[in-house]
Amino acid sequence: MKKDTLIFILSLGVLIASMFLYNAAPLALHTDMPDTSTDSEESVGLHRMCYLQHITTEAGSDDTYLEASLNDDGTASGVFNTIPAEKDRLMGTFSGNWVETSSSSASLHVTYTYVGEGKTIQERRVFTVSPDGAAISYDEGKTFPQVLPRVDCESVPENVI
Repeated sequence: MKKDTLIFILSLGVLIASMFLYNAAPLALHTDMPDTSTDSEESVGLHRMCYLQHITTEAGSDDTYLEASLNDDGTASGVFNTIPAEKDRLMGTFSGNWVETSSSSASLHVTYTYVGEGKTIQERRVFTVSPDGAAISYDEGKTFPQVLPRVDCESVPENVI
């Protein structure tokens, strides 16, 4: 009887551990890229993704950078910077919420805060992120013309962060 009880308890423990690990699995958004979360970030359920578009022009380079942190509690925050070679740059932060739109993409509904011409400006943005790239929507549904490719967060140049 003791052997049967021990087997039952061990089977129950394996079942509970399997359920815990299944529920703690990260979204499919994080495939194909190294995990750039730190140990302390993982303990609160933070998933970090970076996207960068770098276009070389005659005047220099145009860079658009998005860094998004998605928490397991449905909140999102990050940085969105647009740095054109010949115009004023927009560098700011965002916070809001995110929802999974498919097994490999999420939609972030956020408030983007930046400083322009000496004024603090807040605007609504929608970022749609996936392993392939990020699309940006603004101004009543207008979409940013390009999809930003995903990059390793550790390889992003300092001048665009």
